[in-house]
Amino acid sequence: MLDRLRIDGYRPTEFTGSKACFSLAKHWIDTCRKNHTTCKRFRPREKHEWKPTRLIKVDPHGNNLKLCTYDHLPSRVEYLTLSHCWGETQDECIKPTNENIESFQKELPDLQHAQTFKDAITATRKLGFEYIWIDSLCIIQNQENNEDWLKEACQMSSVYKYSTCNITATSAEDDTGGCFFDRKIDNSIPARITVESTLSRPVTFDINCLAQVHWNADVENAPVNERGWVLQERLLSPRLLHYTKHQLYWECNELLASESYPWGFSNIIDESEPSRSSIRIPTNRTSSAFSQNPHVALHAIFAPRSNIQGVFRRGLIKTWMDIVTFYTKSKLTYKTDKLIAISAIARELLSTQQSEYLAGLWDRNLVFELERKVCYDDFGQEVWPSETRYIAPSWSWASLEVS
Repeated sequence: MLDRLRIDGYRPTEFTGSKACFSLAKHWIDTCRKNHTTCKRFRPREKHEWKPTRLIKVDPHGNNLKLCTYDHLPSRVEYLTLSHCWGETQDECIKPTNENIESFQKELPDLQHAQTFKDAITATRKLGFEYIWIDSLCIIQNQENNEDWLKEACQMSSVYKYSTCNITATSAEDDTGGCFFDRKIDNSIPARITVESTLSRPVTFDINCLAQVHWNADVENAPVNERGWVLQERLLSPRLLHYTKHQLYWECNELLASESYPWGFSNIIDESEPSRSSIRIPTNRTSSAFSQNPHVALHAIFAPRSNIQGVFRRGLIKTWMDIVTFYTKSKLTYKTDKLIAISAIARELLSTQQSEYLAGLWDRNLVFELERKVCYDDFGQEVWPSETRYIAPSWSWASLEVS
């Protein structure tokens, strides 16, 4: 059994933002980039020089932060992204608008109480990167026609897909919560026991019978994963670093891991039901293969995060249904975002489905998907499409305000 304490620079600490925790995070990132072939994001010719419209430039030696626009970003720039809970309100002083965007390009304002942003920027610096994309700071807001937001929403899939890693403020309920937490090691990391033996050298091993419980509580059921927008951020990102109240977790195509099990623990995740971590979507490297032979390419385009054989057997349409199931259980601040907040996933699947995408449905399976099932709310009342505002066509599941 591989010992977690053999990772260079790592030891259990009482703070998830410690130097030791960053050593572990670097180990995961470096190992994935070097050894995990299915985590690579190969770019088609038309995306070869693509880069985000704006990124936050992080001074590696100081606290100076500024927005860098497309023309001032290096070619094939490496950057991180952030998934977070916005909360009920956003500090107006740090909201980019048409009026202050030029000043943001000189220097970002004091982030004040936005601890999540501060911690994400600290993580960017500590992990050795110069750029990070944070939606709240990189998209112009407060526009009457939402022009910039609509433009950025259309390329959201590329923003996350071509990032190096997504930092997730998994436990924070809003942007004041932060990424890093103090913790009690005895409650977070497995107990280490050494047994003396007269026949051999002392044997040391860890005891942790609650790994799956911790994963479900800390990650799957965390506040950030209740957000509708985060599902596509999680599925599109090649790598995710989850900062929770108890420990760090790692998620990529080839490894699920934690501080307790830094070498991986996919064998202890309950695989009887599909989970967000078991759903993968195609990369550009494999989409052409699918169009030539969908049966042969099926296993290639859905790289495993845990044992995903059940998802393979159900096929792409069932996988889309699993995605919709998870998505409709999540929350959106604006119900009118319902189709937009899942559009990036649909856009990625579009090149592999050999099918037209129709407001949350696929035409090759349209008859089955149009089958009307009566939906009920928590009070037992039938749910029908909203008559007061347009969300989606009445024949789409997206028109119903129910999970």
